[in-house]
Amino acid sequence: MALPHCKLSTHARTALGLAACGLLALAACSAPLHHLVSLQTLEETRPADATPLGQIALAEQVVGGDFSPLGQRLALCQVRTPEGWNRLRATHPELGPCPDLQQGIVVGLASCLGSPLSGRWPIRIEQAQVHDGAILLTAHFESGSYHPDGTTYVDLAYVPNGRQVLVIDINSVRYYPD
Repeated sequence: MALPHCKLSTHARTALGLAACGLLALAACSAPLHHLVSLQTLEETRPADATPLGQIALAEQVVGGDFSPLGQRLALCQVRTPEGWNRLRATHPELGPCPDLQQGIVVGLASCLGSPLSGRWPIRIEQAQVHDGAILLTAHFESGSYHPDGTTYVDLAYVPNGRQVLVIDINSVRYYPD
């Protein structure tokens, strides 16, 4: 069965077009603001008062979900919502209550190499520099031999005023997460 053809008047087409433009403008206003922050600006910014939240060992590799890969054996976690924090805390209740995610972000760096034979924690967040919500994260990776047992080690920190990690410097090697 064919639908009857509907013909709109010029006035109706104009009104419909204006309504569509209004909806697009409204959607654009509710989208997050995007702005450019230069690497030089981040590098020149004073380190933020990042708060260490703890270190957790996971029995499995964590790439996916809240973790995005930085390479074959490193991953970045960015927690912006209480739901994200609850997923992380579900396996490690000792992490405590959710930090104020309205005023900052929880970041985590994960080493997916397995257990270090030295017994030292494999990855450590050293500092965060924040400019207009953009973050340059500096960390240290512990070189050495690892037992490939599938264990993932995560170092977590709360970064006030941070919204998005743009650059990670691990032992002077730069990573640019998606």
